[in-house]
Amino acid sequence: MVGVLHRDRQVQTKLVFLVRHAQAEHNVAEEWAEDTVRAHGGSPEEQEAARRAVLDDPALRDPGLTERGEQQASVASSSLADMVESMGYNAPDVVLVSPLRRTLQTARLLFPEHPRLEALELLREKRTGKPCDERTNASCVAKEFPQVCFDAISQQDASSDRGYVFHPDDVEDNHTLRRRSHLLLELLGRRPERVLALITHKGLLRELNRVALSRPDDSCEGEDSTHDTRDPTFGNAEMRVIEIEYDARVEAPPLVRFRIPRHSPDSGSSSAKESSGEEEPDETCSV
Repeated sequence: MVGVLHRDRQVQTKLVFLVRHAQAEHNVAEEWAEDTVRAHGGSPEEQEAARRAVLDDPALRDPGLTERGEQQASVASSSLADMVESMGYNAPDVVLVSPLRRTLQTARLLFPEHPRLEALELLREKRTGKPCDERTNASCVAKEFPQVCFDAISQQDASSDRGYVFHPDDVEDNHTLRRRSHLLLELLGRRPERVLALITHKGLLRELNRVALSRPDDSCEGEDSTHDTRDPTFGNAEMRVIEIEYDARVEAPPLVRFRIPRHSPDSGSSSAKESSGEEEPDETCSV
């Protein structure tokens, strides 16, 4: 499928809704650990150590949404409907979702009537070895989410346990995650849909944001196009919209435009504050 003519090049244009999952149980545990240490006068380093430590709890494996998270996803669903109507966007042709429980629950609440929800392994969170970053076997989680297509992941799990049993060599750093972001952009370019929604995680969205900004499009025109100069970290249930242009003739990275408006139900949360510009250490990313 070829898109419109742009700058004497035929390009395929895609509109993509990027969404981070709503608040999950491990997010609350992280906040509690940090707040407890802070209340006792602990330093930022001690707060971070406490946050990491609480994520080692096996009870937090593949956690679901909190009640607040469910509310966030419901608010985001209404905001998405308003955005589609007010901005003249088309609704997503397909919703691609990480196979972890918190993203699956967010997708179900955000798109309750959508006929095409597909679980995609590329969208999972960075594998850190923490229980919260590991997913459940597709044969089990598919029973909880019958509206989601798990075909590709079920085939993977039938041949290997690598997707749902962590091995030491499975650990990913930010560089590995950035390569996965490149693979994701390539995959989106090969898919036939013109409008897509991705429900995923903070780590992958941060690296996808950085991959996109590594080749800025200086030709952006119009009031609804801009470079995204904010913190690349998404808040819980935050949604941003991008437009991706794939050159139909030349092997080159796609051009990405960030669209306005953006929506976050917790715009005043710590995850939405301005970034220092420093890259997050690999070992601290777990969302």
